[in-house]
Amino acid sequence: MIQKKIEHNQKYPFENQVKEFVEGESLMYLGKTYKLHVVNEIIDGVVFNNKFFISKTNQKQANKLFKNWYIKSANEIITPKAKSIADQIGVKYNSINILDIKYRLGSCTPKDNIHFNWRLIKAPIIVIEYIIVHELTHLLVSNHTQEFWYRVSAQLPNYDKAKLWLKENGHELETDF
Repeated sequence: MIQKKIEHNQKYPFENQVKEFVEGESLMYLGKTYKLHVVNEIIDGVVFNNKFFISKTNQKQANKLFKNWYIKSANEIITPKAKSIADQIGVKYNSINILDIKYRLGSCTPKDNIHFNWRLIKAPIIVIEYIIVHELTHLLVSNHTQEFWYRVSAQLPNYDKAKLWLKENGHELETDF
């Protein structure tokens, strides 16, 4: 039953290609694609400078290295942004966590913990802000009522652009890379 839902083409209509981490391959970050350069120099992990760099000697463990890099980047960008937006909205949370969640970009627990999928860091800032506002608004309104959407739009008037991006490109965020 669950496998049928996962394989349903309406939810996941695109086949995601597996990354090989080879020279020139594209990787998403903050809504843009950047080329990967595999270099002979020794690099500890992944380096980003408007391009991604990885050492040829680390290519075999690139999947793990990139996942770690994305998680670190998500913690550096999403977590402080979520804390700042929470202050703006005037909500209190228990914790903000970056996790490996398979089919959600964010969630709000009954104990006021806010979880964000590390893959969200691949999305544009407007999408990241939308998911943050969406989850933090659940601290005020648990369901997706008219009041919920009114509060979301008060914080992020153009949230519909983020929803459209997710509808058109969300499949890109569902795989590790």
